[in-house]
Amino acid sequence: IMRTVYVLAAAFCGASVPSFGKLVGLVGGVACTALGMTVPVIMLNKVNKETLAKSGKPIMSGLDKVLSPFIFLLSVIIMAFVVATS
Repeated sequence: IMRTVYVLAAAFCGASVPSFGKLVGLVGGVACTALGMTVPVIMLNKVNKETLAKSGKPIMSGLDKVLSPFIFLLSVIIMAFVVATS
């Protein structure tokens, strides 16, 4: 019964929003970019900070420390591009 309710609710949302494809593209583009590029950089920095505090040994190399801000910035630019073009 719950599956039927969810499908009917999704169908209603899809039918009631005039440009539902653009909305799905916007949400999908931002979510994929965030999950693929932004969140891993944030998680790596957080784990590195915690590991450094506990054991004194960093898990990030020098190259990781240099590239991670650029990857984060690139992901923010990509998300802004997705929002601007949707």
